[in-house]
Amino acid sequence: MSLITTAARLAKDHAEKEAYIVNDNIITWGEFGHKVETYVQELERMTSSRLMLHFNSQSIDCIALLIATSKFNVETIIVSSYYPKERAIFFMKEFDADCLVMIENAKMQIVSNEQVNKNRDAQITEPGICLLTSGTTGTPKCVRHNWNSLSGIAKIDEKKSTNTDALSGALKISEKYLGRRWFLGYPVTHYAGMQIFLQSYLNGGCLVVPKDYTPAGSRQAIARYRVNYLNCTPTYIRQLLMTDSTEFGESLRHITLGGEIVDQQVLDLLKSKLPAVRITHVYGSSELGTVIAVKDGREGFDVNLLDDVKLKVIDDELHVKPTVRSMKGYLKSEEIGDRWLGTKDLVKTVGDRVIFLGRRDDVINIGGYKATPHMIENVIRTLEGVREVSVVGQKNPIAGNIVKAIVCANPGHDKAKIKANIISICKENLPYYMVPRLFEFVEKMKVTESQKLIRK
Repeated sequence: MSLITTAARLAKDHAEKEAYIVNDNIITWGEFGHKVETYVQELERMTSSRLMLHFNSQSIDCIALLIATSKFNVETIIVSSYYPKERAIFFMKEFDADCLVMIENAKMQIVSNEQVNKNRDAQITEPGICLLTSGTTGTPKCVRHNWNSLSGIAKIDEKKSTNTDALSGALKISEKYLGRRWFLGYPVTHYAGMQIFLQSYLNGGCLVVPKDYTPAGSRQAIARYRVNYLNCTPTYIRQLLMTDSTEFGESLRHITLGGEIVDQQVLDLLKSKLPAVRITHVYGSSELGTVIAVKDGREGFDVNLLDDVKLKVIDDELHVKPTVRSMKGYLKSEEIGDRWLGTKDLVKTVGDRVIFLGRRDDVINIGGYKATPHMIENVIRTLEGVREVSVVGQKNPIAGNIVKAIVCANPGHDKAKIKANIISICKENLPYYMVPRLFEFVEKMKVTESQKLIRK
């Protein structure tokens, strides 16, 4: 069914059911459907074929406006409100959008692009959605999808629905997932956050967006609103598990991890803390969509998936063939077609598993030797007193780089002792060049908007 039809159907048949819980405010499907209708009317007065939406995941009006854009043959670029207005205007010009749309006090505010190139593309023939990459090394890239490619992984109960795909053919919302609650562990402006949003939306679920993403705030929201599904990064789940899991785990049915390497340590920790909860870890990206989903409780993935048809390894780097879930291409560039795409993720085969080693960009060159931060972090995390750790390279005139460990210690633990223990355990388990030489202790680790560790 179309996204607009979904909103109308839910507003008609389930008007009093909860659709969103945002900042402790409850919005019903009836209220949400009315907001969508209002923004459809606003957009009908516009002539844009490409607009940029300054998007706040905690704004129900932004969510309603996003749904409203799906009715029109317009490319909608969503840029996070994490970026200030001035930066969003820069992106509007960089990606040749007609205008920047913001929501202020539940009203659309529009900044026009006076320099737009009206001859930029061929005619847009379907609604499109564009996501920005992280842009950690410069200006982000703009990843082009349509709504079908973004919603392709959404699970819908086919036994009680006539869906032929996620966006067409259904006249009735399935009862299987109706009313179940999803926790928004990533911003909607990121691919993973869009997946959570669409999974909840297409099934008439309830999306829970917390006031803040601190461990305490998130645990409180999960417990208070009886969340069933939690999707987040390993870094985030480690933060949540620092206290007794009974505070937030009773209602959980399924946890999905992604966005970073999911190692055996975090899988075993989850199994011990939340034994009744199903655990899945996924591998994917904004460009490729979800490529691999693993449910067997083991890190990495089955070596048999390296079939040289959709997955293969070239020079230790995982390469993927695009699927129906992949992007159409980058904005202002040709479509990707049917060719192998390098992921920059390094892997190695260990027995019957393919194990992720880390990003090629994160590898530290130490006097000609290569060190992967993930491997060092895994060793350090086993130590008592270490809450979290991030390993980076520090420039050195002799070796080129040396290893630096940025450590967040648990309260009450002696930092000098933790440092000595880190050196000792790394010497026992790693080559000499991977042993940290420099240390920095911090009160809180730096993470991205989507709760990934920052190693830059």
